[in-house]
Amino acid sequence: MYLPTHFTFRRSPLALALALTLFCLPICAWPKTKPSVPPVTKPAVRAAFQDCCVEPGFLRSDERIVLRTRISGFVDKVLVREGDAVRKGQRLVSMDGRAVDAAIAQRRALLENARIEMRDAERDIAHYGPLAREGAYPREQIYKLQVRLRNARAACAHAQAALDASLADKDYSGIESPLDGVVVARHKNNGDMASPGEPILTLDSSRSLMFRFYLPEGRIGGIAPGTPVELSLAALPGRILQGRVRSVVPAVDEASHRFEVNADVEGGGDLVPGMYGRATVVLGVREVLAVPEEALARRGGLLGVFVAGDGRPSFRWLRIGRIENGLVEVQAGLDEGEQVVLTGLDSMARRWEGDHE
Repeated sequence: MYLPTHFTFRRSPLALALALTLFCLPICAWPKTKPSVPPVTKPAVRAAFQDCCVEPGFLRSDERIVLRTRISGFVDKVLVREGDAVRKGQRLVSMDGRAVDAAIAQRRALLENARIEMRDAERDIAHYGPLAREGAYPREQIYKLQVRLRNARAACAHAQAALDASLADKDYSGIESPLDGVVVARHKNNGDMASPGEPILTLDSSRSLMFRFYLPEGRIGGIAPGTPVELSLAALPGRILQGRVRSVVPAVDEASHRFEVNADVEGGGDLVPGMYGRATVVLGVREVLAVPEEALARRGGLLGVFVAGDGRPSFRWLRIGRIENGLVEVQAGLDEGEQVVLTGLDSMARRWEGDHE
């Protein structure tokens, strides 16, 4: 095929446009690089935090009663177990009352014999007294009759008192609850032998509860009766109870160097004695190192922050304390003035995890 040698791009506008398009395409398609945006940072600063003392403790009843038996014998039936709620006047324990019944019968017989002896002595004095005054009966015999009467009257009084005691013991063959509460300990079972004074059950009142905890002797100066207390219980997560210090026992434990503190609790029917929790007491205000709460990141199961430096931000684990008003108390791991990163934490965390795989 013949092509003219004088063919040029100037004589073909279509070819010229195609050539320019092909030449400019690589330049237009070259990706644009976004400018790097520096992360937002804030310095670690000193801030005023509440001086709080957080101590473990437990709920206990303000009124604890140990029920004991007044009679000796076998326990017939214990009608409740630990954790059972009880009402005032409810029968809780039945003792075997056969020994008491036998004692009552015996003492009634003794009382009847003493009364017979007393009546016999009174009749003899009434009969022989006039004769003795006339000289027809020895005065020594009258004196013996009078002694006999006094002894009979004393025997009657003694037998009556013994009978009354046995009747009272009969009333204690059944033990009733003296309050509304809950059974916290059961010391005897069916068939056990019980002696007078031995404990059978321990009850806690459900109407009045207090939280008992212990403060170090160095922190006791900032607390007094009426001081507010915040309580968090393990059995009620996320719920904060309010209370006030009722008393501080004025004696320090020599082993732990702590004072016993009791606080009244404002709660409801879902609180029971023995619940474990923590008491938070505000003792004043203190200045601490703090960072914004939004700077916290969790790596390796521990909390820390990314600290900005000359190069790429580095991750720093922290020991933290209280969180107040969006600030986190830093107890260790950071110095005042260091810049902590607030933005881009997810991407930094992925790079950090990739570097530590």
